[in-house]
Amino acid sequence: MHFETQLVAWAFGLLTAFIIAVFGLLKWFFSRYISGVDAQIAALETRLSAATKEGKEAIEKEANQRRELEREFRGFLALLPQQYVAREDWILMASKFDSKMDGLANMLTNAVKELLIRGPK
Repeated sequence: MHFETQLVAWAFGLLTAFIIAVFGLLKWFFSRYISGVDAQIAALETRLSAATKEGKEAIEKEANQRRELEREFRGFLALLPQQYVAREDWILMASKFDSKMDGLANMLTNAVKELLIRGPK
């Protein structure tokens, strides 16, 4: 019986050593996996901070361009009345021109009628 007890003790010891070895290997694999994940997270954080910086620079550049465009547009609005004729002004000018042309046409018509009635002198 003593032999069976020793055999059970050896089997229990080997089983315990195997379980400890398996847990040790699992711990080692998980620690390597976690360190790899940590490295990936660090790389992603670096890329994210670079992208954030680039994004902020792009937003600032766009804001500057918008401000410049607004400034140019305000300058254009200031020059608009001086350089371009307003629609109402054009209509007024065209109606005056039309009335003058109608008056001139009436004068010519009357002169031609007068010549036809009196005859050439």
